[in-house]
Amino acid sequence: MTMQLRALKGFDFYALHQMMLDEKFPETPKYFQKAKVFLDDCVCYGKFNDEGCLIAAFIFGDLGKETAFLDVICRGNVKGKWLSRKVIRFIMDTAFKYLNLSYIWVQPQNKISLHLASAFGFVFVSELGSEGNIKLVFTRSMYKQSKFYKGNK
Repeated sequence: MTMQLRALKGFDFYALHQMMLDEKFPETPKYFQKAKVFLDDCVCYGKFNDEGCLIAAFIFGDLGKETAFLDVICRGNVKGKWLSRKVIRFIMDTAFKYLNLSYIWVQPQNKISLHLASAFGFVFVSELGSEGNIKLVFTRSMYKQSKFYKGNK
């Protein structure tokens, strides 16, 4: 199975929004127009299967000069099958080389996403709000020392 990874454009946002609804992604607007307004301000990439269907996406949002949050979503039937070392390297290169960020942060919504973020090297920084949501970060210097940085083993 080969999969294509590419930047998402406006016409891809409908498929991304539908996937977010299907997978019950947190805080997803019910209506596409509202989601599109949000996505237009993000940097989004998607992974497509052989048939050209969007199966996973990563979204850099709330872009600042040095930071952005990272959201990752995938179809339930490909969980654990699409996230390779090459994809992680692409995500990190996008953050730290293309977008020139100092750090990215994630807010895991469940134990699986918390475990994955920790496995990739994200570190705990704080709890957010009364719901007890946590925030983890990954910095440019952490990337350069990580197993995902090209040249490191």
